[in-house]
Amino acid sequence: MMMEVPQCVEVSYEDAQCLMKIAQSEAGNQGVDGMALVMQTVLNRVEDEDYPNTVYDVISQKLGDYYMFQSYANGTYAKAIPCADCHLALAEIEKGTYSDDTIIAFEVTGTRSLDKYFFYAFTYGDHDFYTEK
Repeated sequence: MMMEVPQCVEVSYEDAQCLMKIAQSEAGNQGVDGMALVMQTVLNRVEDEDYPNTVYDVISQKLGDYYMFQSYANGTYAKAIPCADCHLALAEIEKGTYSDDTIIAFEVTGTRSLDKYFFYAFTYGDHDFYTEK
């Protein structure tokens, strides 16, 4: 039986800082796994032609009058100081531990406002995660 080898991901220092800040501000209470899922969502958007092609541009993207990430809109992202778990989550992302390239969005669990745009995939902690329709 062949074992799949995870793909390693390289991110610049600037991108790493942005990923850790968004993970801290969106999922600071979700542990390493929750923060890594947020980071993976951002990276998946960077790779998707329907979204901006840089980490910061994905995080700061607006759709009409609304920012795509609540923590960017309310200033939590700007004030975020990444904790140790953010660094661990980033290390897991870079090792390829989280290689789900299908998750493209998330929101607070129970909101389900993204159902009209995406397919619900799973819930982790306080977030529902989605894939493209």
